[in-house]
Amino acid sequence: MLKLVDSAAVHLARMLGLVKRIRPAQLKGDATKWVLLVEGLGFTRLLRAEVLPNSPALVRPMGWNTPRPEVFRSMTHALRYIERMGWGPPKRFEVVEPNV
Repeated sequence: MLKLVDSAAVHLARMLGLVKRIRPAQLKGDATKWVLLVEGLGFTRLLRAEVLPNSPALVRPMGWNTPRPEVFRSMTHALRYIERMGWGPPKRFEVVEPNV
């Protein structure tokens, strides 16, 4: 059983250089569910789902605040989430000399 980590901790760990990579992984036993696996220096964690604040207008199942991983329906959605959060591999830029 892997432990969970929230997105704020992932951002901080990336800034400190502790994260090697973040990649999508398929949940065992369910071909339609994907999670994000955060692999770092000496740790491996699953990205934790962000919990919405408590509100009387929201209908929630029993145990709504129990920690659970962020689940995606396809690998494409998981990769798109990684890109939107800025957790993808660094972009390579080419330096071009101006013609004078």
